[in-house]
Amino acid sequence: NNGFMLSDTSVHSNNPHDSASIKVHYNPLKIQSYSGIITITTDESSSNSHGIMLSGTGVDGKFSAPSSIDFGDLKLGGMSDTMLMLRNLGLAQLNITGYYLTDPSGGFVFIDTIAHVLGPKEYAWIKIRFTAAKEQSYQGTITITTDESSLSSHRITLSGRGVNSKLTISPSLLNFGNVDSAKTLQKVLTITNTGTSAATIDSLRISGSNMFVIDSPLVAFSIPAGSKNTIWISFNPIAAGQANAKLTIGTAEGTKPQVQLTGNGVGKKDTVQHGSVGMTNPIINFMEVTPNPASNNAKLKMGIAHHLEDVKIHFYDAAGRSLGTQNIGELNEGINISSLVLPNTSGVVFLRIISGGNLVGSTEIILLRK
Repeated sequence: NNGFMLSDTSVHSNNPHDSASIKVHYNPLKIQSYSGIITITTDESSSNSHGIMLSGTGVDGKFSAPSSIDFGDLKLGGMSDTMLMLRNLGLAQLNITGYYLTDPSGGFVFIDTIAHVLGPKEYAWIKIRFTAAKEQSYQGTITITTDESSLSSHRITLSGRGVNSKLTISPSLLNFGNVDSAKTLQKVLTITNTGTSAATIDSLRISGSNMFVIDSPLVAFSIPAGSKNTIWISFNPIAAGQANAKLTIGTAEGTKPQVQLTGNGVGKKDTVQHGSVGMTNPIINFMEVTPNPASNNAKLKMGIAHHLEDVKIHFYDAAGRSLGTQNIGELNEGINISSLVLPNTSGVVFLRIISGGNLVGSTEIILLRK
């Protein structure tokens, strides 16, 4: 079946006890079994015809790899590596003769192309990196050449997309106008993501006047591309006059858009009935119990100069006897509102606010029990 050929038969005589060689060429052109016979005739007096059986099997390497790699969406400035498996499904050793990258978009690069020999049924890995410098789609092609007898050039398409979030805040200036110093006004900010990737808000912080308070929960949240979210801000003037602050919105991507906050307190703050803060330069600069006189379901509103931990409220009667303790826990800077668990009594009740064992404020109320 045309797999064998005599390539050198120049030997035609052999001296006594001598030897000589001829050459047979084997060239399999297909993946199949081959067989043949060499017949040599001599001038011997007997057995002057000799047959030599020839056999072999044609094998080849067979390259296998994914036809495409999609790196998906990648944030601008990000980097993504992937391992590409190269396999030899054939029965012969496969030699990789070259790696070629075509990348007009400039997003892909070879990191490791050490694999050049694959034994029968073996595999190896190469590494490719994708980086996104622009907000766009990326396309590229890897061409791998081998020593296979056919189909010795293999193409693998590469794709990926550079994406980014883009936040806009509306309004950029939140003006509360004139607000009575005994009142609270709440307004909303809208955060819109006009980018191509989700944005994660991981912090909200107000610097400046402590009369502005973030009413939205201080937990991380995500805004998908093309979506929006809202943040509620309250202005609670504890004194007359202009107040200014700045809201900084921190993102996981590192950007920090800011919003200016402004408002004007007018009028005079109503004093708490029979109560006062009771300290010079207090940490708690404003306290109010509502309703007062109080019964069930009373609430304590406090303006806190800075973060407090291990906060407790101690209740005393007019004679200084303890009426109980209520654990509050942590209080954040700004306006805090806590529900009160009042003692079962009537008359004047004194409240002492303790943080970490230190007195930080006090007031009194008229407690009514029906």
